[in-house]
Amino acid sequence: MRRKHIFLTLGAVGLFVSGVSVGQKAGTSKFRKYRQPAYISIMDWTLLQARVQSIAANLPMDDGIATPTFYFDPATDKVGAVVQVSASELEAEPAGKGREHLQESAEMARGIAHYYLPELANQDFEIEFRAFGDKAKEAGKGYYTYAEYKNGRLIMH
Repeated sequence: MRRKHIFLTLGAVGLFVSGVSVGQKAGTSKFRKYRQPAYISIMDWTLLQARVQSIAANLPMDDGIATPTFYFDPATDKVGAVVQVSASELEAEPAGKGREHLQESAEMARGIAHYYLPELANQDFEIEFRAFGDKAKEAGKGYYTYAEYKNGRLIMH
């Protein structure tokens, strides 16, 4: 009888420890509260997306840099953005100006995302600046990565 209690106790402790370890891995995203369901009809959501895309499409490029399109990647628990750029326009600028404009654009986008997601840190945000044209055709895609912004740093390609 005593042996039975020991096995039951060890089994309960083992179950508790495994539950704690799995629980510690499961809900650690700092963005968890933003991923909760919210009531919005499919029609309202679709029309909101159409409106945002319409506004973005009608904005002119600023110094060869378009408006960012934001997304959340649950696999990496990061917020990201894709920004279309005109490589020819950026490269036609005086030395260092194109890079400076990309850096400013990245910091502005991160600042906007941080305003809505105060928990967002530099390591939680990435941008891919995509260019189109001949180089993209050579790469076999519709675009190529012109530059990236990761951990608060701009990386030119």
